[in-house]
Amino acid sequence: MTALFFYFNLLGNWQEKIIDQFFLKKIPPSEIVIIGIDEESIAQIGQWPWPRQVFADLLEQILHPRIVGIDVNLSESSRVGASDDIAFAQSLRNAPYSIVLPVSINERGRIVSEPISEFKKIVTFGFVNVPVDYDGIARHVTRSNGDTPSFAYALAGKESGVPEHFRVDYQGLEKTFLTVSFYDVLQKKIPARILEDKIILIGSVAPSFHDTIQTAFGFMPGVEF
Repeated sequence: MTALFFYFNLLGNWQEKIIDQFFLKKIPPSEIVIIGIDEESIAQIGQWPWPRQVFADLLEQILHPRIVGIDVNLSESSRVGASDDIAFAQSLRNAPYSIVLPVSINERGRIVSEPISEFKKIVTFGFVNVPVDYDGIARHVTRSNGDTPSFAYALAGKESGVPEHFRVDYQGLEKTFLTVSFYDVLQKKIPARILEDKIILIGSVAPSFHDTIQTAFGFMPGVEF
């Protein structure tokens, strides 16, 4: 009888909360490393938004990754001038690996926010919109919306066999994946081998950014989600 209730979703809200409990903490994949824009990095590097040259300098420290995703809004020109954008565009163009940048879409799947043209024409991009359930918790995602892949799907190289809609298989709580400080990478304090052959995600983990997603296990940074 209970199985029938689940099959026809007759338990409604309670069913989702029950299913949440099946997602227990696991040993996370070791091929993912997050370079976090944390409070220490902001204190050391300075006021946000940073000059694009800061990101160009960081890319020079990432030598042999599988792919890099920069989960930072680059929809406006640099506040320090066009030369800063040109320098970063050159770094993106010269990188010997693929780079994914974020876009935002509306309810109809149309892109409403995207990297400036100097960047977008060089890189791959994916949407970072996260749908949430009735209780504000993110449980389900889609691999693409029209011709636009999700940010995660773009990072995965658009692997075959991924369903169009699926439930997030959480690996654990916040900081489940190895996270290193942006500033520490910039200062060469992180051994190069830590970043080699890894899927590198660059994004905010600082609480002051308020870039978090509510999960059944608490809030986590959007970049880690």
